[in-house]
Amino acid sequence: MDHRVFGLARIVLVVLAIGVVTSVEPLAYVQVPASPAGSGSLLDKSLPDPAFAPTSPPVSVPDPVLTSGTSTPLALEALSSDDRDNSTCTDWVILAHQTPWQVTDTINAGYRLVDIYVESFSPSHLFTGVYVANTGAYAKSWWWYYGLTEAALEDALEDHDARLISLKAYDTGSGQIRFTAVMISNTGADARIWWWYYNATPANITDLIDEQEEEVRLTQINAYQTNGVTLYAVVMVDNTGDDGKAWWWYYDIPLEALSSAIGENNARLVDMDIHPVTGNLNAITNSCPSGCPYWWWYVNVPEDQVLDMANQHGARVIDVSDFPGCGSTCYDVILISNCSHQIYVPLVLR
Repeated sequence: MDHRVFGLARIVLVVLAIGVVTSVEPLAYVQVPASPAGSGSLLDKSLPDPAFAPTSPPVSVPDPVLTSGTSTPLALEALSSDDRDNSTCTDWVILAHQTPWQVTDTINAGYRLVDIYVESFSPSHLFTGVYVANTGAYAKSWWWYYGLTEAALEDALEDHDARLISLKAYDTGSGQIRFTAVMISNTGADARIWWWYYNATPANITDLIDEQEEEVRLTQINAYQTNGVTLYAVVMVDNTGDDGKAWWWYYDIPLEALSSAIGENNARLVDMDIHPVTGNLNAITNSCPSGCPYWWWYVNVPEDQVLDMANQHGARVIDVSDFPGCGSTCYDVILISNCSHQIYVPLVLR
């Protein structure tokens, strides 16, 4: 894992296979799969009852910016272990305005974080979390942390031989960058050559990709403001062999331009982030060489419509961002079909 910090007078190279690393105790974490919880997906700050099932009639939800997918279901052997590609049926929840202790309660009920958004960090942390039941095709050893320094995050990654699947960076004052992160064990079917960086400009990111002769691809992009400048934290993986695919990334791109680019490239959106100054989007898209599971993406969704929207599609959320508006909180989300056998209408541009 190559970890590079831009804007600082040093470059850190971390070799996971060498050296003894001091263990860091996470603020909250889970390591082994737990018993599954009941079905249901609730945008709320408290965990749903295991017997919860929506009973209200469907409501009118926004049109998706884009929907797409293959005309035939993917074979089970073609399904990826990557949470953002996996369309195997599973229980899942999306929970907003959670304290760290409520996140831990959700984890203890048998769920695993696949994406996390930092709603606030002062005076205390609040999160929106997206979870899947940590069983079956989704069972992984994993950990989550919040409010970590760079050094503490490095230690955690090395201590667990882990890699990042969700990374959020933020300036807590005077240029002090802290991280909230979700990581999985980088072993077995989930083992990848990978890198993470922060305090990077778009030019830095382009240089990093070029240094690897374009044999890498981004999996996470997160913009944040520090000392009046917008910088980025990114995660990338090796893009060769079975993991190789065409991909594209964008920063500070208007909604309409991103929608057009996705359609032109016949691509699927896998990560989306809000630019902290312009309100435009940062995004990563992938091609689907073996076919795409059905997917949708929405922006500016009111809080009380997120769950209904996902349920109407038979989908689960794989990526979430939120911001004030829509009468309370607005959400930008990416959805994936939650059952590989479900068939929906082909490409629809709105």
